[in-house]
Order: sequence, then structure tokens, then C-alpha cells
Amino acid sequence: MDLLGMREFVLCFENQVCPVTPLEFSRDGTIRFAPLQSCREISSSGIQVKAVLHFSLASQRFLCHGEMFCPSPDQFVFVKKSDVLQERRSEPRYEVPRIPGFVIETGFAKHKIPTTVTDISRNGVQFRTSVPLSPEKRYLIQMELTLSPHRDIVLFRQRTVPYEGYLDIRHWRKERDFHVYGAQMLSASPEHKMHIDEYVTGIERSLTALPR
Repeated sequence: MDLLGMREFVLCFENQVCPVTPLEFSRDGTIRFAPLQSCREISSSGIQVKAVLHFSLASQRFLCHGEMFCPSPDQFVFVKKSDVLQERRSEPRYEVPRIPGFVIETGFAKHKIPTTVTDISRNGVQFRTSVPLSPEKRYLIQMELTLSPHRDIVLFRQRTVPYEGYLDIRHWRKERDFHVYGAQMLSASPEHKMHIDEYVTGIERSLTALPR
């Protein structure tokens, strides 16, 4: 795939998320960038490190794996080592009112990052945070889902249930002061799987699915 028409390049390596600007593309998959200061500090050793390059085209997100190194203080090189992969969704997703929750890095249960969910499906979610996350790490998302009322519930009162799911971050972008992430979501237990199924079943009766 030709990368010349791509935009919104973001490089992820060594637990860092760096928006970057391409300076030069080569046919062999080598790309030269002018890095941000955080990238420059980490990559100044000259040692090649594994990295993942994310970018977009026509509202679709793509990524490829490779290695990067810094040949001079004012630029660095990314060498593509894999095919370009496109995110694909297998379930309809729905835009929802902002659902508050927390993202927790696996193994660090006390460090909860506030988040807001903006669209959701049975196996995926889009959410935003005020701090950057690393797609190379494993995260757990926690939120409360308000289920649609049923006829067997007195006075049709809504009920709220907890949900937890493991995240596999597939793409992200920066919007003003927020980092917006799209991730696959694996329910943490059969009970939580039942909760997300019931929640989506309720909203799909009244909402139109977002374009794939």
C-alpha cells in the first residue's frame, strides 16, 4: 500500500505515543520523520527499537510494524517490517451518550484513568482520555451500563449494571485536549458478556448503526 496519501501519523514505541510528521518516503518502506522532543530523547541512542506506525486514510485506520532509529539529532527513520493492516469491525457499533468509566492498566489496579465512552458494540468500544495510553499494554475498562426497561420490571424502571472488559487498542487519534482510542473488547466474565449483550440489544432497537 502506498503511504503517500496517508495522514495523522502516530508512532508508538517504548511506551510512548508520538504524533509525527513525515519528511520523506522510500519505495522500500523506509520513512524519515521529524520527531517530537519526546521521540528525540528516547531514540537518540542510535539503537533500533521495535515500533508500530498508525495512520489514517478516508476515515479508515491502518497500522504496520517495524523498527526505528535516529541517524541524526533532528530526524529519525522508521523501517516497515510488516504489511499494512486495516482495522475491521465485525459487529455494528452505536454512538451513545457519553458513558463515564475508568481504564486500568493490567497489574496496576490502583491506577485508574478516567475515560468517556462515545460509541460501543458487543466486541468493541471507542473512548477518550486526557492522558495517552500505550497500545502495546493490556488495559481493562470499567463502566456502568444502563439497561433498557422490560415489561417484567415494575414501573419500567431502568437498571444499571457493571461492566468490565479487556481492551486491545487498534487505533487512536488526538482531538483537542483528548486522546481518542478505538479498541476491541473482551468481556472479563460470562456475566459481563451478558451485560454488554443486553445493553446493545436495548440500544439497537432505537439507534442506527454507525457506518463501518
